[in-house]
Amino acid sequence: RPTIVGLWHVIYTNSLDQSTFNDTFDMWHADGTEFESAFLAPAGGNVCVGVWRPTGARSFTLHHIGWLFTPSTPLATATATFTLDEKVTVAEDNKSYSGRFTFKVWNLDGSPTPVEVTGTMAATRITVN
Repeated sequence: RPTIVGLWHVIYTNSLDQSTFNDTFDMWHADGTEFESAFLAPAGGNVCVGVWRPTGARSFTLHHIGWLFTPSTPLATATATFTLDEKVTVAEDNKSYSGRFTFKVWNLDGSPTPVEVTGTMAATRITVN
């Protein structure tokens, strides 16, 4: 049976202009948690975490959160947070998944900013061999 649990290489595509929004390695754990390492400078905040649940036989929803930083600040002070909400479906062959995402930026006090990006993602499973 196809499962989301495992390590994936994920490409996020911005719906507005079809540009690459992000390129990441994403680890989904059997306990319903998730960890992502994005192709971004560590000083800006390239690591984030999430929680997920199944919504169907091969479908899953993820709520993902992280900190955003100003890399030029000596103490790398957080400037905002973000959420990334996904709805994905694993392929029957268990080697890929695809879906849609919504990325939002939030002020540190929890109020929303005008930043919102929607798009699609395509992932390929990473295995030992």
